[in-house]
Amino acid sequence: MACSAPLIMRGIRQSISRLAGARALLAGAAFLASAASGHAQSMDEVAMAMPRIHPPQFGVPGLPQPLSPSDAALVRHIFDAQAHGDLTEARQATDRLDANFPLGKAMLGHILADRYLGMFHKSTAAELKDWLAHYPNHPSAPAIHALLLTKADKKDTLPPAPQLVTFDPTPGNDPVPEDDTPQDLSFKRLPGLDHSVHERAGSGHADAALRMIAANTSISATYGAQLRAEVAQILFTLNQDQEALRIALDAEQQGHGKVGLGSYVSGLLLWRKAEYQQAMAHFEAAWSAEMTSAAIRTAGAFWAARSHLRSHDPANYAVWMHRAAEQPRTFYGLLARRVLGVGIEGSLSLTRETLGTADLEAISATEAGTTAFALLQVEQPDRAEQEFRRLAGQSHDNTAMIHALMLVADKAGLHDLSAQLAALNQAADGHPHDYARFPVPALKPQGGFSISPALVYGLTRVESNFNAAAVSAVGARGLMQLMPQTANYVAETHTGAARLHDPAVNLKLGQRYVAYLAESDVTGGDLLRILASYNSGPNSFSRWGAQIQHHDDPLLFIEAIPLAETRSFIQRTLTYSWIYAARLGIDAPGLDELAAGIFPHFTATTPDSQSLNRMKIRLH
Repeated sequence: MACSAPLIMRGIRQSISRLAGARALLAGAAFLASAASGHAQSMDEVAMAMPRIHPPQFGVPGLPQPLSPSDAALVRHIFDAQAHGDLTEARQATDRLDANFPLGKAMLGHILADRYLGMFHKSTAAELKDWLAHYPNHPSAPAIHALLLTKADKKDTLPPAPQLVTFDPTPGNDPVPEDDTPQDLSFKRLPGLDHSVHERAGSGHADAALRMIAANTSISATYGAQLRAEVAQILFTLNQDQEALRIALDAEQQGHGKVGLGSYVSGLLLWRKAEYQQAMAHFEAAWSAEMTSAAIRTAGAFWAARSHLRSHDPANYAVWMHRAAEQPRTFYGLLARRVLGVGIEGSLSLTRETLGTADLEAISATEAGTTAFALLQVEQPDRAEQEFRRLAGQSHDNTAMIHALMLVADKAGLHDLSAQLAALNQAADGHPHDYARFPVPALKPQGGFSISPALVYGLTRVESNFNAAAVSAVGARGLMQLMPQTANYVAETHTGAARLHDPAVNLKLGQRYVAYLAESDVTGGDLLRILASYNSGPNSFSRWGAQIQHHDDPLLFIEAIPLAETRSFIQRTLTYSWIYAARLGIDAPGLDELAAGIFPHFTATTPDSQSLNRMKIRLH
């Protein structure tokens, strides 16, 4: 598989050397730059980049159709024949394809990749090596190379593994701008050091973790303070409060008021000791820390408000709750808005942005963009998305191109890509793009909704970003990322891994699994415990869930979860569920209870007809 090194933007993988096509990217950037500056260009100058847009018989209305009708029909026929296993017809039709011009060659590359990787053709090593020689930078090159490794003899000389630039976050690891430190204030992190420090702290060797931080003299003081705060947070979740507080206070001091996590963890530890007056100052310091993510700053403001209320100071309670409400795309920001009785939908930027001619011209001026439009024209959206992701990876420092790709992905119904690019755009330009970031595709579970549709949308957005083809590193599949054995259990029959990529089946079984967890003794019907079990597994949760020291406080329960991934999963799932509830015009699961400081009870109720009608009106 392709070797890759991460770029600045999360989810983008970069090759060792830049791919060919830089000229095309510069051409695309020039179109966007001239449009932004208002500089007029004659149609003669841009005609080469912009295929005529006309009402299509196939494809996506309003997007370029670079293939002639006859070529499009032929390519569509070849893909259809291959999908049905008619390889004789596919080969004969492929012989009629003119691959002597660039777009024809690009179509041939995708046709052959589809054939060689498909279930009906037994590929040979010679075929695969020949394909890689012609298409080394193709989106399918890593898969072709991996297949070649299984076909070639040990003595064969093999081509090197493809080195691609692509934007492809793994399921559940999409960009979240609110979780990131502002780029102009952030420090460079060392993933290896992070892992070693966290591993030692989590295994009961906090002193070793601290010595490792102190020994690494090349890191900045702020990075060191952040790592110490993370050690303190781990110890807090392990109920080692005395040592955790000592380290958190030390991190707070070394961060000189810039790194908010140390202050935030100090506040949580003091809150758990019921020392609310002292906790208050630390939470306020977390909100004021500049080298801190919006999520932590907002959490600091919310807990500061709670501390003022526990200290019988309602005036400052309101001040700090309003500060928390300024971030409506965060867990605590939405809670604050509910506490204050402020709606959610009005705080989001839900106007659909206009896809302009300059956007289409810029993308069409690139090889990957033109190829993607052609693939949409022949009804190959998954392959088109691969090309758009390749272009996004090559354009990581071109915010205008990323914005154009977001708009095109939204137009084409590539919801997972548009949502991911919307988050990148927000991180880059500071402006929310909520319509694309929180798309509302028409989810249709087999048998209908049996639990809150908002919760289904929230889970699906977090788990797969509405990508029915998603497969995690551990084998979870489809929209709600179900493990095949879990699906078989709740279905009470052998489902088969392939069927989990059927959206209707996956959504049905995913809802059934949530309902199963709700009825288990491990969760007791509590929504937070259900989500924790959904993410980490019920057996895992049963081992550590009872150890959480939460003092019957649901928010303290979340903060004290020892698995960082599960902690984040619960907050993101609820945040997205509440946003989708606002978008769909239905009740937000668990929001009222959490705003009141009560553990939210799961209710498996089917939405009434009035709610369903509101949903239908708002669906894309």
